[in-house]
Amino acid sequence: MLRAERRHGALLDKALDVISLCSAENAFLYVSPSVEDVLGYAPEELVGTTVSDLVHPDDLAAYVREVIEGMREASGPFGPVTARYRHRDGSWRHLETTLNVLLDDPEVGGVVCVSRDVTGRRRLEEEVRGLNEGLEGEVARRTAQLEAALDSLGESEERFRATFEQAAVGVAHVGLDGGWLRVNRKLCDIVGYRREELLEKTFQDITHPEDLGADLNQLRRLLAGEIGTYSMEKRYFRKDGSVVWINLTVSLVRGDSGEPAYLIAVIEDISRRKRAEEALRASEMRFRTVIEQSPLSTQILSPGGRTLRVNRAFTELWGLTLEDLAHYNMLEDPQLVEKGVMTHIRKGFAGEAAAIPPIAYDPEQTLPGRSGNEEPGRWVRGFVYPVKDEAGEVREVVLVHEDVTERKRADESLRESEERYRAVVEQSAEGLYLLDARTRRVIETNPSLQRMLGYSGDELEGMELYDLIELPREEVDATLRRILERGHRPIGERRYRRKDGSLVDVEISASVIRHGGGEVVCAVVRDATERKRVETALREVREGERKRVARDLHDGALQDLTYALAEAQIVQSLNDNSELDGRITDEIEALRSTERRLRAAVYDLRLGGEGGRPLAELLEALVEEGRRMAPGCDVRLVLESSLPEAPPGAGGAEVLRVLREALSNARRHSGAGRVLVAVRAEGDDLVAEVTDDGRGFVPGGPTGVGLNSMRERAVALSGSLEVDSEPGAGTKVRLRVPLRRLGAADHG
Repeated sequence: MLRAERRHGALLDKALDVISLCSAENAFLYVSPSVEDVLGYAPEELVGTTVSDLVHPDDLAAYVREVIEGMREASGPFGPVTARYRHRDGSWRHLETTLNVLLDDPEVGGVVCVSRDVTGRRRLEEEVRGLNEGLEGEVARRTAQLEAALDSLGESEERFRATFEQAAVGVAHVGLDGGWLRVNRKLCDIVGYRREELLEKTFQDITHPEDLGADLNQLRRLLAGEIGTYSMEKRYFRKDGSVVWINLTVSLVRGDSGEPAYLIAVIEDISRRKRAEEALRASEMRFRTVIEQSPLSTQILSPGGRTLRVNRAFTELWGLTLEDLAHYNMLEDPQLVEKGVMTHIRKGFAGEAAAIPPIAYDPEQTLPGRSGNEEPGRWVRGFVYPVKDEAGEVREVVLVHEDVTERKRADESLRESEERYRAVVEQSAEGLYLLDARTRRVIETNPSLQRMLGYSGDELEGMELYDLIELPREEVDATLRRILERGHRPIGERRYRRKDGSLVDVEISASVIRHGGGEVVCAVVRDATERKRVETALREVREGERKRVARDLHDGALQDLTYALAEAQIVQSLNDNSELDGRITDEIEALRSTERRLRAAVYDLRLGGEGGRPLAELLEALVEEGRRMAPGCDVRLVLESSLPEAPPGAGGAEVLRVLREALSNARRHSGAGRVLVAVRAEGDDLVAEVTDDGRGFVPGGPTGVGLNSMRERAVALSGSLEVDSEPGAGTKVRLRVPLRRLGAADHG
C-alpha cells in the first residue's frame, strides 16, 4: 500500500494539471506539486485554505453557485467550472476545473478537482477574435505542457481512474513499441475511434507520415535519457480519414529498477488554434501581397516613429530601403513638421484617420540618404491609417504616399495653357464665342465680340443665338446640325444684330470643341463691314468699267464689224469672178466667226454687270438670248425647284457661261429643233441640264475647245460635267456644282 501511495504521489507530482482534494467546506486537503508551476504556491501553503481565498471576488459567486448546483445535480464528475485564481505574484490566472464528488467514498472522502491553467487559451481566443480588426495580428502560441503521471497501483486507484477518465485532454499510456495500453474517453473523441478499436492500433498507425519521423526521433532521445520529456505539434488521422492537429506531451515512466516501463502521453486537440493560425498566416500573406504590389508608397511606423516596413513603391519613390531607415525617427523629420504633416500623423496615433493634402517634398530634406541627388522635389499626397489592436489601442500607423508630381505638372501645364489661351482669346482682334449647341445659348465671349456687338460679357452670356443672327430659326438650326455632323464648317457671311438694333456684316467659321466635359461650338466672327465697303466700291468701279467696255464694243467694234460683214456680202453678190468669190466667202466666214466671238464677249461683260439679279432671272435672260440667236429652235427653261434668291457671285457667272456654251453648241452644231434647260437644287448642289434633240455624236471622240473649256470651269467650281450623247439621239450636258460655290452667302 505504501508503495502504491508513493507511485500515486509521483504521478501527481508529474502532472501539469493541478489536482486537489477538497473537503465539503471547500478547504484544500491535498494539492499536487504542479500548483507551484501554475499559481506559484507551494502545496503546503494551500492545505487548510479554502477555494474562496484564491478565487477572484468577481468570479466567486458564480463559481460557488456552479459548484453547489453541480454537487446537487451531478451523479458523477461535472464541470468544467472556470474562474480566475490569484497567483502568488498578484496576477490572475484562468483555471478550468473538473470536479468529482467522492465525499461518500471511504478511500477519498472529499471532492477531487482537476484544474488546468487556460489563461493562455483565453488570451489566444481573444487574439483570434480580434484577428480581423487589425492589419497585423500576432497570435501568441500557447503551449500548454501537460504531463499526467498516472499509476494503476495502490489504494488511490479509484481516484486516479476518475482523474484519468475525466481529464479535459486526451491521456494515454503507450507501450515502448507504440501500442496503446490505456486511453481515456477524450482521446477517443479526438481521433474518432471507439476505445477497443484504438487499443488495437499503435500511435504510428494514426500519425501523419510527415510528422512520424520527428516523433520517433524525440522518442529515441527520451528512451536514451537525453531528455526527460518532449512536446510537439503533430497530426493524427481520424477514423473517417480527416486530419486533426494535436499538441503532444510525452514523459517516460520507469520501473523500480530504473528501466523504461511505458510512456504517458497527453494529447490536446489544437485544430481550432491551427485554423486560427492558418487564417492569420493567410491574412498576413494577403496583407503583404497587397502592400507589396500596391502602386502607392507605404510605410508602417511604430508609435515611437521607427519604420517597421516599407514596400517596393516606397523604395522606388524615395530611393530608400528599410535598412536605410533603421535608425531614423520619422517623428523628428524636420520637413514633416514644417509642412504640417506631423499633425496628421499624430492624429493617426490618436486613432483618427487623416488625409494629407498634396505637399511638395524635397527628397533630400525629407529622408536620409539623398545627399547629392539632383532630382527635383516631388509632389506627394498622403494618407494616415491607424492600426489598432483588440483593445482598441493604436499599435502602428500606416503612412501612404501617392506620387502626384506628374499630375501637378500636367495641372500646371494645363493652367499655363489656359492662361495662354485666355491671353490669345482676350487679345484676339476677331470676335469669339462659345455656344451650347443643345440650348442655343452663348456660354462665353471675348472682348472683341463684345465691342463689335455693343454688349457686355454678362449681357451676352446666356443669350440665344437667334437673338444675334438675322436669319430664320430653321436656317440657324440647320447650320448648327451640319457643324455638329462635320466638326468644322466655314459658314460664310452673316448679318449680326447689335445691341442698338443695327446690323453688322460678319464672316463666320465654327468648330466643335471640348469644353467643360462636353462638346460646344466655338465660333470665330470677323467684322466684314470695311471689307464689304471696299468690295462694294471696287465692284461699282468694275461694273462701270465693264458697262463702258461692253457699250464701246457693242456700239463701236461690233457695229463696224456688222457693217463690214454686210458690205462683204454685197460685194459677193455683185462679183462674178469665181476666184475672188472664194476669197470673199472665206473673209465673210471669218467676219461671222469674229462677230460671234465679239457678241459672246459683250454678253459676258453684260452678264457680269447683271450680278445683282437673282439666279432664276439670269437663267431666264440666258434662255431668252438663246431664242434670239436661234429663231428656228424651240429653247425652253424649266426650274424644277426653288433656287437661292440671293444674287450669285463669280461662281454663278461661271455656271451661266457653261450653260451658254452648251446652248451655243446645241444651236450651232447639233441641228436641234428643240433645246430644254432644266435647273434644280439637289441637297447642297446645283444641277443644270441642257438637252437637245439634235444629231448627237459618239462619246469619247475628239472634243472641241468649247467642251474642254466647260469641263475646266466645272472643275474650278469643285463640280463635275457629264455629257451623254448617241448619234441620232441628241445630247444631254449635265453640270453639278456645290451651291456654296455660286459665290452668294452660304444658306445653311
